[in-house]
Amino acid sequence: MDPVDGRTYVAGYAPIADEKIRWGVLVQHEYDKVKAPITELRSEVVSWSLVMLAAAIVLLLGLGAGLLWLLRREEATAHA
Repeated sequence: MDPVDGRTYVAGYAPIADEKIRWGVLVQHEYDKVKAPITELRSEVVSWSLVMLAAAIVLLLGLGAGLLWLLRREEATAHA
């Protein structure tokens, strides 16, 4: 947190690619702007995972129902 303006920043450092000068560049980014794409990606991943979970449940229930139907049909034809 910056003590002057009270905001939180994320700092990034990159060395200058010159062997004679040992300097670097320090850049500070606003924390909320850096975190925004990650938060957006997280919400998209959660949404898609819920959709895929629902699809898997529907698929498994459909396969189970089809299996039960086939087994009962075979049982009915075997006893007839």
